[in-house]
Amino acid sequence: MAIVADDLTGALDAAVRFRGTGDVVVVLHLGHIACVDAQVLAVDTASRDRDVPEACVLTQEAVVQLGRLQIPTVFKKMDSRLRGHFVEEIAAMLAAGPWSCALVAPALPEQARVILNGQLQDGGTVGSSLLSAFQEGSAVRCRGVGLEAIRSGATSLHQVFSALLRDETPVLVCDAERAEDLAMLVQVALEIRGRSSWLWCGSAGLAGALARSVSPNAPPPPSDVVMPFVGLIGSPDPMAQAQLRAAESHGVPVRILSRLAGSGQDRALVEGARYHLERGDGIFLGAPALGTGEKPTAVYANRLAAIAVELVGTGRPRSLVLSGGDTARKVCRALGIRGLRVAGEIAPGVPLSEALGPPQVHGLTVVTKAGSFGPTDLWRKLMRVH
Repeated sequence: MAIVADDLTGALDAAVRFRGTGDVVVVLHLGHIACVDAQVLAVDTASRDRDVPEACVLTQEAVVQLGRLQIPTVFKKMDSRLRGHFVEEIAAMLAAGPWSCALVAPALPEQARVILNGQLQDGGTVGSSLLSAFQEGSAVRCRGVGLEAIRSGATSLHQVFSALLRDETPVLVCDAERAEDLAMLVQVALEIRGRSSWLWCGSAGLAGALARSVSPNAPPPPSDVVMPFVGLIGSPDPMAQAQLRAAESHGVPVRILSRLAGSGQDRALVEGARYHLERGDGIFLGAPALGTGEKPTAVYANRLAAIAVELVGTGRPRSLVLSGGDTARKVCRALGIRGLRVAGEIAPGVPLSEALGPPQVHGLTVVTKAGSFGPTDLWRKLMRVH
């Protein structure tokens, strides 16, 4: 099967859920899709921050290439906070692919991000309306499937799905509050149609439910980070910043980039990182928190990528820890990494992979995490394990 994601950390977060089904590889370029032989192939279209027309072109190109490989089942990874151009990209995939219906369920219960009455609730805070997004942003018809229908039992939900499919409804927007709700959606959908007949659209929550329908095997045990490592944290998300502060408050080495590019501080950061790497330790280098009214910028991700090239060029780090989709993608591309073979997780939602690329980086351990993901003490715990 295949996963199409609009950013790298999202692709990996969904892909790791399928680790029990066989070899899982994430590619960073559309041109590398045909070069990979794996049971599960994920591709990062890097379309989240593109404009809508370009995002749709990239997404459709992924569908076309996957079709040439005759990959039967496709999962469209959505951000659990509903970021990106998911409405337009799903419509583009339906237009380019063989599917007549998309099952849309982006809830991620493990992070308290649920869909109720077609609306996102993130940790109890009411967010965007998923139903309204489809109704207002696409000419594709959609209908909602509420929590009451999902919890009324398989037979009743089967009838609801069947009625909507007879009406040729192309998008089913589904509520979910618990992992059991997502499992019920997958179970009934598969009773009605084969796995490859649906375009599956959701976060890692739905990916996990679908993976368990393929293979009920327990996921592999948590993997370990190979020391020494350098962490490159480019996400401005408040959770990513809180994780850095928590690590620093417990004695973990953390250095923050200067806001003034070209100040010479980046060179000092490289030398400081080398000191810790030579000792066999780990160190985190992070982008500064956003100031009032400041918007995210690619500048810090580019600087962290340049630092990664210098450090890996010396052969010192054995692992990279990357947070933020843009940072992860730019670091990997700067290093010439073509793909990542998913090996497991160091914590729930924090995949560990093996780099595929030129000899200098091939086999390098790469840990990735979305900026908004994980507990505040995640990095502190990582350091204390070793």
